[in-house]
Amino acid sequence: MLISACMIMKDESWTLKTCLESMKDVVDEIIIVDTGSQDNSVALAESLGARVYSYEWDGDFGRARNHSMSHAVGDYVLYIDADEYLDAKDKWQLRTFLQQHQPDGADVQLVNYVGTISRQTATIPISVTRLFRRGYQFTGAIHEQIRGTIEESHGIILAAPLTIHHVGYLEEFVTKKNKIARNIEIIQRELDHAPDDLFQRTNLLAEYNRNNDHKKAVPLAEEIVSTLKKIPGTRWPVFSQRVFQHQLNALEGTGQTDAALQSAHDAARYFPNVPEFQKRHGDLLTRTGRYQEAHSVLTQCIEKGEIQNAGIDMLRGFGSFYAAASLGTLWLELGDAMSARKWFTQAFFSNPRLELALIPVLCLMPPEPHLLREHIEAKLSDIQTAGTYAEIYAARGILDAADVIQRLEQRFSATPLTMRARVAVALHSGQGVAGIQAIVDQIPIENNWLLLGLVNWELGDFKQAHFCFSRAGERGEVALSLLRIDTSESQDVVNILPIFRDLTCARAETVARRLILRVSDRNEVWQYFKMGPLKHIFEQITWPGDTLHECEENALHAFKSRDLETCLRWLEKAESFNTTITTAMIRCDLMLAQGNTAEARKALFKVKQMFPDSEMIKIVSPQVFGSLKLA
Repeated sequence: MLISACMIMKDESWTLKTCLESMKDVVDEIIIVDTGSQDNSVALAESLGARVYSYEWDGDFGRARNHSMSHAVGDYVLYIDADEYLDAKDKWQLRTFLQQHQPDGADVQLVNYVGTISRQTATIPISVTRLFRRGYQFTGAIHEQIRGTIEESHGIILAAPLTIHHVGYLEEFVTKKNKIARNIEIIQRELDHAPDDLFQRTNLLAEYNRNNDHKKAVPLAEEIVSTLKKIPGTRWPVFSQRVFQHQLNALEGTGQTDAALQSAHDAARYFPNVPEFQKRHGDLLTRTGRYQEAHSVLTQCIEKGEIQNAGIDMLRGFGSFYAAASLGTLWLELGDAMSARKWFTQAFFSNPRLELALIPVLCLMPPEPHLLREHIEAKLSDIQTAGTYAEIYAARGILDAADVIQRLEQRFSATPLTMRARVAVALHSGQGVAGIQAIVDQIPIENNWLLLGLVNWELGDFKQAHFCFSRAGERGEVALSLLRIDTSESQDVVNILPIFRDLTCARAETVARRLILRVSDRNEVWQYFKMGPLKHIFEQITWPGDTLHECEENALHAFKSRDLETCLRWLEKAESFNTTITTAMIRCDLMLAQGNTAEARKALFKVKQMFPDSEMIKIVSPQVFGSLKLA
């Protein structure tokens, strides 16, 4: 029994060798149709034993694939792309499977990878028909299909013990190949012939979102969802989940939070076993201040766990570490750092590469070197999180930070993040601008110029800061915009988020204090600001009171200053937004300060009913009332 691997390619030298070598001794021949490569792909393929045929590209992937099969002689065809490769363990079972079962077609498990080459994340495997008897033909000019052809002839399709890994969605490959513009052109041509084709309309929706063209995506998504709702749910196509994914992405991308909330709610109802929709619904509930509902939804998401078999591309973690991190964020919003630390730690332990959990874990844990080394550092497994660990560790001013940086650079490598950490160590040790200048002289990379500029800015040397920022690349441009705001009456709308961690490492406290009320994204940096190394300057700022948390901060500051009247005024404004652990604790303290034990008890009782899982309330209640229980 012969197996022919058939593929099409154009300029695939980055990934081709891995692909072809993975099929060695598994298939009997490799047929490649080249559609116009300008690199060395053809020569490389031929050197690795493939037969290569030229094909004039006509914008139709289905026809190109069918042409590749016209040169095959095998009993079975395995179709694969140059940015894919066979799993090293599974592949040896393939021939035995075909000999024993002899199906007309076979589904394999496809694992897609997203992110970057250095920071890859695997999706949950999906079943795709990639193996079939020679003679069947592909249909469709893009996202071409073979399964329908087999089913129309009443062929038998079984599950094969084979996994294919696909890296073509990694950012470097997408950028290099400019796939989006090409795909949109082909999809539009298909829709010209069949404007009601739900599959191609969904593909177009996906490309709009990939291109960040959310304004075009929103109405298209609404049209497709409206069409689906007219069809009985039992007849929805398998890609229906993708429609709701992309509708959510488009609505959030255009800032339509209320509409996104409704879309997430609907999607969670239509697909109750898909944790992504529940997790995203919970996040939107948190963002809109519906904290009790968010807690219920996210807790259910954790209880349900991960989906095991996805019909579409879906990241792992929505039923585990991503949901746990979302619960951590929720508890931070509520003001319970203990519960937040619990959930962020669970998220990190489930996935030690998850930076959105690592950063708060490091900020919220006690600054005890032995504890951090044993429980956090020991679990680090990649260069990115190692650099982030070094950076936050150093920014917190923990005494052995220099040793930690050296240890991690030896274990992984030096990166811009560990360079940022070295700047923080130099400043904490009193080396000042001269010490940072020495680092820049030794390693004059953009990141170090940015940090030197921030240090000079903090010292009031605006001219030198401008000089440094002009050598700091794109983020230097952000810093220059912020510098103009700080030194003039400029009303430019500028975000601080792109350099906020740099500000923290450079200990630019006075700069951060002056800027935070003038930037457009202070809500986006709020949590890191509140829990990070610059948290002490919160008390030095009088907030305008535009949000719940700004009112809470003003109330806390007034209480610490023993200005109980002002504290009450800001507390009542905060409570007009929502009730949180923070507002309850402030009211409790305020009532106790006024000798009103009954009202203090009432405040704690109310919040305990709302959030019975709060670790802070569990600890504070007996401290406040001794043996008096809150029921």
